[in-house]
Amino acid sequence: MKNLTLLALLTLVSTFLFGQGWVPDTITFGDSYYIIEPDGTLLLFGSKNSTYVYTESLHLGGIDAGGNLHVSAQTYKQDRVNFFAGPISGDPTSMLHYGRTWTVTQNMIDSLRQGLYTVVPEAIANWPAHGRQQYGEPFYLAPFVDMDNNGYYNTGGGDYPFIKGDITTLTLFNDQSVIDSSNGDVVGADGYFMFYMYDQAGISGRTLYRSVVVTNRSNHTYSEAYLSIFNDADAGGPQDDLTGTDIERHAIYSYNADDHDLMTAPKVPYCGTVLLEGPTADAGDGVDNNWDGCIDGFDQSGNCIPENASAGLLERLTMTNSMYYNNTGDPVSGNSSIRNTDIYNYMRSLWRTGDSLRAETPSGLFNVNNGDGYEPTPSSQAVRYAYPGNSHSPSSIWAPDQPINWFESPSNHEDKRVLASMGPFTWEAGETINITSATFWGNVDSIQHINIIDSLTSDIDSILYSLVSRPLSGAEFEREPVEMELRQASGHLTVLNPSDFAYELQVLNVSGQILMRSNISAHSEAFLNCAHLPIGVYLIRTSDGEWTEKWIR
Repeated sequence: MKNLTLLALLTLVSTFLFGQGWVPDTITFGDSYYIIEPDGTLLLFGSKNSTYVYTESLHLGGIDAGGNLHVSAQTYKQDRVNFFAGPISGDPTSMLHYGRTWTVTQNMIDSLRQGLYTVVPEAIANWPAHGRQQYGEPFYLAPFVDMDNNGYYNTGGGDYPFIKGDITTLTLFNDQSVIDSSNGDVVGADGYFMFYMYDQAGISGRTLYRSVVVTNRSNHTYSEAYLSIFNDADAGGPQDDLTGTDIERHAIYSYNADDHDLMTAPKVPYCGTVLLEGPTADAGDGVDNNWDGCIDGFDQSGNCIPENASAGLLERLTMTNSMYYNNTGDPVSGNSSIRNTDIYNYMRSLWRTGDSLRAETPSGLFNVNNGDGYEPTPSSQAVRYAYPGNSHSPSSIWAPDQPINWFESPSNHEDKRVLASMGPFTWEAGETINITSATFWGNVDSIQHINIIDSLTSDIDSILYSLVSRPLSGAEFEREPVEMELRQASGHLTVLNPSDFAYELQVLNVSGQILMRSNISAHSEAFLNCAHLPIGVYLIRTSDGEWTEKWIR
């Protein structure tokens, strides 16, 4: 089915979903289109002319107190269905009630607030803010702005949906509407997916963000819990893809194995997913989980201080694992869509056999001597990341903790599935976790194919930078710019301030945390020791917001 034209594929998809009473939402926005199913599966994503991502979905897994494995993992409807539309409900026909999506734009909300509508748009009027309590559903479902502060969603009282970006598509999901015991125990969770985009030029028109809010509704507290974004990327055609991981940038990606692709000619395609926000790490684990150089938090002055769970001072997990497998029946590296143990192994960078992923014969980009990572008789280093190139764990937490030059061999091209995972963590019964990711597509001219990794990382850097810089108000950029200059050397930054004013300079990570502060005098040259900061993207700005600069260490 993957080799069909885009139009034929969309027709088949629509027929399949309509047959189940589900209506997917097809959105064209910016330079992209995307299709969202009512259970929260990203069915297709790419340019207006070609598909780059065939399927992207959520995987959840953990161990209960009795040692039993629970996994909820959406893959393909033909063999495993774990997620369903709507919250966990006592209504056996709840999927018919919630089997839809809600798409709302910022322009719609602005028009509503200005009183420009004689009839409120359907998606706003029927925003699923509340569950049906007669069926045991949660009272609060989709987030909204409660203008009249009465706790109830009512557009007549000025309420409106809370959305992200300039366009949002929302779905509600759960994993208990139907239980297929042949797949093993599910987690027992529900929540919502919020997919959103920004109406901006460049990478923003090629990036789809996903915010997931999911609650553990079971009676189990899960240890060794993992959460993964499952990505079946088809960068152009599906059979000639290679995969990789950029550890420092918290990203997985796929790219064309050769310098031509019939689906995107004369361009060569690539795509990827960046993990932006993860669940909270376990308190007292002694690990710098978010790679910010501090265990486990910062105070308001940017000083590294011990974690404090009661004060909410805890770290978020970053990408701890990545893994690939092939669309084959191979007992080691083949499809994992049925058995819980297979899925859980892949989430932890293990093969179906339980063997570790290993950095086998690293040989450089596009070199056929790179191994595939499976060694039944181990002779290489066990690693947590598939094909990391020269990226590595910046805080030396997980292997590889130094550059190893391991890319995927062109001879290993196949129809790939890739997972970006976060774990292990403890998921308490009743606990809600929030995660955010960004999926993007792009391409380069065929003659630039050798530089495709550079193009990928440039797009990821732009996504990470926009995440930090976007909250700054537009008014800050209307002021006269400060004449500040940065010069980077080994282990430190030189800051030149030729102006007549002194400034407090701040260094922030991609999560918006202030990592460093330094007072820069007027007409001065200052040195900032940054040797302790991991390789990555940072925002450097004056505390008053008059000057802002992206810095890639």
